[in-house]
Amino acid sequence: NFLFYCNYVLWTGSKSISFAKSKYEEFCRFMKQHNVVAMLLIAGTRTMDKLIDGNVTQSEPPSNTPTIEFLEEKNPFAAKMRHFQNMFIHFMFRDYEAMEYSTKNYFECKLETWTHFFIAASQTFICGLVLFWMHRRTNNDVWLHTGNKLKGVLKGWTNSSEWNFLHKFHLLEAEEHFCCGRYSEAKVSYDKAIFLSKEHKFINDEALACELAGYFAYETGEETAALDYLARAHENYNKWGAVAKSKNIYEFIQSIFQNNPNLDQKALISSLQSGLGHAANVDTTGPSSQNARKRDFPPTTVE
Repeated sequence: NFLFYCNYVLWTGSKSISFAKSKYEEFCRFMKQHNVVAMLLIAGTRTMDKLIDGNVTQSEPPSNTPTIEFLEEKNPFAAKMRHFQNMFIHFMFRDYEAMEYSTKNYFECKLETWTHFFIAASQTFICGLVLFWMHRRTNNDVWLHTGNKLKGVLKGWTNSSEWNFLHKFHLLEAEEHFCCGRYSEAKVSYDKAIFLSKEHKFINDEALACELAGYFAYETGEETAALDYLARAHENYNKWGAVAKSKNIYEFIQSIFQNNPNLDQKALISSLQSGLGHAANVDTTGPSSQNARKRDFPPTTVE
């Protein structure tokens, strides 16, 4: 029950990410007392460290603790979970090449285990978003087809609980429309995902929906709309406690201003300053040497 609660808190965004991390650490201490190494908890803690401060805590394990390689050799299910967590981290920080590598490793693991059902909805949701991005980068219809299958799975789950799954379905729907060039339909679906995730109090999914809507708007030439979406994503990531992720969004917003110095920025800067908790000095002196239009993801700020 404690394991279920830990994963529920992390993946639903029902509590701050710092609170979720404290519960993971509490359970890890309990498991250590009973000489049990929980790979699911180790991976979850790594994910939260990345989202909070951009670093992974590397504490020294006890001398009798098996290595990750040994554990994964004995329990290949653990490897699948590690690949998923790595895929999620790289997706969140828009490191495409590393994400693609982790995604392919994840799908090569055909094994299933009861532990995966703790986050089955999150795996289906995140994998769908990842695959639609991969399709836009590669034009490989395999990724589009597989993403559509995952979208169908989530659509089925909405019959059981629209509250938990409908906003996720609409975000996958929006990404599919984006892939297929149906831009007006994509905008409608992005806005539905944002509205429902806010209405249903999934602040992490609201932040993600705003972020992806921002990238969509930017890539389709709607810079002002992109800035509005991204500012809302930045604010919600901060509310959730994902400080490193909010800074990642902030840097991408800076790059938009640097390449579009005539954009109206006063209200946006005020919002960013409030969200970051410190002065946000957006550089608008002129275009940067790097053309942000050629990037469909913000610069990665963590290793």
